[in-house]
Amino acid sequence: MNKYRVTGNGVKFGRLLFVVGCAVLLPGVTFASSLVAGGGYSVVSDEDTPGRAAEYREHESSPTFDLQALVGPDKKHLSLDAAYNSENDYLVESSLDVMTVLHVNLRLEKLFHHLDHIPYQPGTTDSRNFAVTYNSPFIAGDDVVTRADYADQSPADEYSLDAQTFQLDMRYKLPDIPAHINLGYWRYQKQGTRQLRFMDEDCATACHLQSRTRKLDRVTNEFTASADGHLGFFDLIVSYLYRDFKDQEDTPRDTFSAIDGRRLAGSAEHSEDPDSKMQEATLAVHTSLSGGVVANLSYTLGKRENQSLLKTVSPVEAEVDYYKAAGDFAFTPSDTVSMILRLRQLDLNYDNNDAITSSLIPAVAPVSENLDLKEKIIELISTWRLSRNLQLKALLKRGETQRDNIDTTFAAGWQPPAEEVRSTFKVGGYYKSRNDRRLSVNTTYTFEKNTTPAYATSSYDSHELSISTSFQPALSWGVNASARAGVDLANYAESLLIPSGVYAFERNRERQQQNVNFGIWTVPAQRVSLNFNYGFSRTDITQDLLFGNDADPQSGLTTSLTAVESGHTFMDRDVEFLQQIHMLSADLGVQFSDSVRLRLAGRYIRATAEYSPDFDYQVEMDYLATAEGLADIGRIDLVQSGAEVGIDWRVMERLRCGAEISYVDYYDKNMSTFDGSVTRSMVNIAYVW
Repeated sequence: MNKYRVTGNGVKFGRLLFVVGCAVLLPGVTFASSLVAGGGYSVVSDEDTPGRAAEYREHESSPTFDLQALVGPDKKHLSLDAAYNSENDYLVESSLDVMTVLHVNLRLEKLFHHLDHIPYQPGTTDSRNFAVTYNSPFIAGDDVVTRADYADQSPADEYSLDAQTFQLDMRYKLPDIPAHINLGYWRYQKQGTRQLRFMDEDCATACHLQSRTRKLDRVTNEFTASADGHLGFFDLIVSYLYRDFKDQEDTPRDTFSAIDGRRLAGSAEHSEDPDSKMQEATLAVHTSLSGGVVANLSYTLGKRENQSLLKTVSPVEAEVDYYKAAGDFAFTPSDTVSMILRLRQLDLNYDNNDAITSSLIPAVAPVSENLDLKEKIIELISTWRLSRNLQLKALLKRGETQRDNIDTTFAAGWQPPAEEVRSTFKVGGYYKSRNDRRLSVNTTYTFEKNTTPAYATSSYDSHELSISTSFQPALSWGVNASARAGVDLANYAESLLIPSGVYAFERNRERQQQNVNFGIWTVPAQRVSLNFNYGFSRTDITQDLLFGNDADPQSGLTTSLTAVESGHTFMDRDVEFLQQIHMLSADLGVQFSDSVRLRLAGRYIRATAEYSPDFDYQVEMDYLATAEGLADIGRIDLVQSGAEVGIDWRVMERLRCGAEISYVDYYDKNMSTFDGSVTRSMVNIAYVW
């Protein structure tokens, strides 16, 4: 399906109205103003499902405007910068400065974001509804059994979000006193719809998964106030922050079935995003920023509170009191050596209710305590400037984490370590050629060590090497390149509790990552410029896969995979996930004359990913455990490409116009649900006063 839309705008903002408005704000000022205003016509066509092709572009008709203005002398002026693409895509920035005594900044921005609608409705293209065929030892013959049943209450809905930001900052200098008062307000609101997916039944016969539309209207408000003053050798800062989050839509409510006496059937709220608020106060002091020694100290007290409004589950209470302390000490004993010592400490003390009750829970359910956390970091950075063109830098860092309230009553399951120590060593060098300054090289090596990693993705050993360089052998061309390679090693212990006992599984994980970027620019002829860039990213993760935790122990059984502690639990060693991304871009600019310039640009991105579990567990169980089909489900092969042509023409000294055509295409080689393209054409005109 093709949709064509034509949009246009009228004459741009009136200069007279703008100057009159400024005169109200700045009475008695003689104005020396500058104003650039422009706009044009836009034609948009899209095909299929264009959400991923132009993820942050609204595909609706709308006028477009641009305005840059400055009014007033240097010591008393107002500036305004505005860009309008649609009612859901615009930016306004304004700044007012009065004699350096009062400074006010205003920012208003709104962005649009397309969201996916994963097909759940049976019969639709690439729907999640499917059946699994298997041979069960408990059922004679081959049976087609639906392991998962999908349903979509809103199959035709399209999902998107509008994100709007409003920010106002004011800084006032007290007369005849070396001090300032700062006030700020920030508001962030997200509105729209998204897909809500959840399971409303147990999986005794089949897992029943649902999809429906959820309305969003979430608002975050933040107020800040601070005062800073210069007291001789010291500067003192006192600040306060208040932030609250509110979900202005009702929490979803749906009907759920019973689960083995653990949950009763009935209607219940779910997927809540609870309201919350946070307050903190900070006292900071720093010494004079000149001289060989500079010190900065700060201390913060704060509190966060969860304000859940659930009715079917209560009470849901959680809050955390915290303090943060920081100290920075910079020492510069000579022109060639400088050192920085950084100290950080964080203390989090959690509090939550001990139990919850619900209309769908047969008995009172106990709630475990949250982990209290203490974090300490010490960091030393040293820099040696060996010459004007060679610099060396080294970093030593040590971090300690202590956890309290660890639940030791449950014999199985994940338990984080009570103490975790991380050490980091980093060394690097920077070189820039002294004579012609056309060659620069920057390289860094980082090593990290963790004594007791707390999470499966936390590494106990990590190495990373990076290098970047730029080279300009002539005025007509140059190159830049960078490369980064790293490897992380992790080990993770997990216990499972089944009727025959507790079994421990030790899993290993290795992650290798490489990134390469290369660019070249050239001016092959007078008034012609060309840029070419290529980027490559590769991530290779190899880890052990734990499959199953069912309770039908058959100790002593073995397979080609590993020893089997339980008839329904085993390990698949060295499962690989490989992701690769290639990015190409080229830009060409041709200046035909002093008044006409042509722009050409092209983009190409190819992303692939493969997941390769390989097991076929033949021991008699309720169902056959096989990796067949998992690689196909996890395979990703995406192509995104685009091109742009534009021309700028200065018709007269103050009159400018231009035209632009852009095309973006998204193609998934494995699934066509989100394939689509967007073509946008625009003609604009601008005038300079």
